[in-house]
Amino acid sequence: MNKPSTCLLRMIVTIRNTLDEISNGKTISYEERQRLEILDRLFTCSLFHLLIDEVVQ
Repeated sequence: MNKPSTCLLRMIVTIRNTLDEISNGKTISYEERQRLEILDRLFTCSLFHLLIDEVVQ
């Protein structure tokens, strides 16, 4: 069974891959790019705290 941090990490990788595609010319709306950037920051912060919790347990 995967830990929650593994699932969250997979989501972050997917978001960052999409942002990388956008940087390399993929067309996307401004709102969608902004949403992805916000999700990246939010999930990265959540992952940090989740990893701390997993180590402490």
